[in-house]
Amino acid sequence: MRIESKQISVNTSTTNLFKFLEKTENFKVLMPDNISKFETISDNEFVFALTGMPEIFLKKDDDFSEENLLFKSSKGKIDFTLKCVNENNNVKLVFEGDINAMMAMMIKKPITNFIETLIVNLQKQF
Repeated sequence: MRIESKQISVNTSTTNLFKFLEKTENFKVLMPDNISKFETISDNEFVFALTGMPEIFLKKDDDFSEENLLFKSSKGKIDFTLKCVNENNNVKLVFEGDINAMMAMMIKKPITNFIETLIVNLQKQF
């Protein structure tokens, strides 16, 4: 399953965007209002939960760089990635997961809403 956020414009350099996203604690300001938990585990990993949802662990990919802003699920029942694509200060988020059809039907809308909230809040930061 692949879900892409809308594309936004950011008024910052690729380097500044990278510096913001590489600090896992900065994701707290991007989260939706219904967040029930947010904890930085390390410089590379954080966990969060939304009300009524299980905890989600995200870890920076080993190749995390200005050109490859990629997070991977590090624990849980679903393997997925969350990538930030930046092309000439036009940014979007891409969720990709190996999810069966039944599960996809149940989680598509909540994940779409979640990444849309992240991208809108990211735009507010810049």
